[in-house]
Amino acid sequence: MPGRLIIDSRSRLPSDDADNFTVEFPSPLQASTLSLASYNVPFSAPSVSKGCDQLTFELDGTVGDIRLRHQTLENANDLALCLEQAINDRFPDAGVTVEMATNDRLSVTSPKPFRLSTQSSSVARLLGVPSAPLNNPELVQYTESATEEDQFGVKYTATFKHKPDLSPEPYLLLRTSVAGSVTSPNPHAQDCMSVLLPGNVDVAIPFPCSTSWPDFWRMTVTVTRADGSRYDFNGADYRLEFLIDA
Repeated sequence: MPGRLIIDSRSRLPSDDADNFTVEFPSPLQASTLSLASYNVPFSAPSVSKGCDQLTFELDGTVGDIRLRHQTLENANDLALCLEQAINDRFPDAGVTVEMATNDRLSVTSPKPFRLSTQSSSVARLLGVPSAPLNNPELVQYTESATEEDQFGVKYTATFKHKPDLSPEPYLLLRTSVAGSVTSPNPHAQDCMSVLLPGNVDVAIPFPCSTSWPDFWRMTVTVTRADGSRYDFNGADYRLEFLIDA
């Protein structure tokens, strides 16, 4: 009869975060396989948060890293204002504006040529720019696609291809330091233990993962987005329940 192991993220050290922490057991745990049986994981990250907040903006040949302010966005207009403030904070007096175009896409306008890029598929999904494949580290780049001239001079504008997506992540990845078996073309999912869905989930058919050692006295738990970026639980905690077969 398999034993059960319950990990509560509140058991972590004060210096650890809920998305990456280590627990220690009072005595070595003997296990040949470990299976995720159930979990209760809140998808509690704000719209803009750790791992979903960085991009690069090149303005007239000058490159700068942009960090969006962490916050919960109520609508796409809030996102437009968030992006506009972040760009202009990095490039004071640049005069860059961001607004919602008539097709419900974000539109960036600048008096100078510009390029926006990101390696984060989470940021790409948030803003509505085409995301690079998860197994391809190339940058997602957006260069101004149209120009117009008025009494104030030339304007450079880029309208993103997709509607911005403010919804929570569709799933997260669970990785442990002692067991993992997932095979995936996504390198961030390779050898992780399981995909996590939001809420209280009982795994219908727990899949046994062979452990790296016959006994262990500590285990590290890591939860990431699909692109491997860290996930901000925003103060919330969660429970993982495993089946142990010695």
